[in-house]
Amino acid sequence: MKRLALLGLVVGISAVAGVAGGAHRVVAAETHTDCIQFDSGGNVIGLTPNCSMTVVQAGGQSQSFPAANPCTGDTGTVTLGVSHQVFHININGALDGWDTGTQTGSATFTPDDPTAASGSGTNTGWFGDSFNMQNLVQHFTMSVRIHLSDGTNVTVHGVGHISFSASNSITPVVAFDKKSLNFTCG
Repeated sequence: MKRLALLGLVVGISAVAGVAGGAHRVVAAETHTDCIQFDSGGNVIGLTPNCSMTVVQAGGQSQSFPAANPCTGDTGTVTLGVSHQVFHININGALDGWDTGTQTGSATFTPDDPTAASGSGTNTGWFGDSFNMQNLVQHFTMSVRIHLSDGTNVTVHGVGHISFSASNSITPVVAFDKKSLNFTCG
């Protein structure tokens, strides 16, 4: 999901850095399959004006990272799998753009100690970006719920927002990342 959020950032920076000012003719968006073009390394190399596209994908790259069970402190690995993804991209004639994506999938916790509680559940994420010649704004939400073998449930929610302006495209103008861990132990 981080890569997808970064896609929005790359697209936004490409739009801000790669398009000179001037008059733009406004026309209705057409449905395409190539609103954004990438090179073999996954870098954005072009945007198609007046373009709208939707991409639906079954499956995707899972992500694993070290974590601790907040109920017991047991260390282990969380793996977030992807079963379904949907992305919408719209770019107008001025190369202003909007993209959004959702993904759903599995979530597992595998403890380092095989006698400790393990578990599985679900994860859901959403992101949205909007960009124009002057600004880039990104938002995301995520929710993970894992049911552990000892009867406990771990729920994680996250919300984030970041804004960039053309005057300082490297450092965010406004940013927050609000995470809360809500869990029931017992």
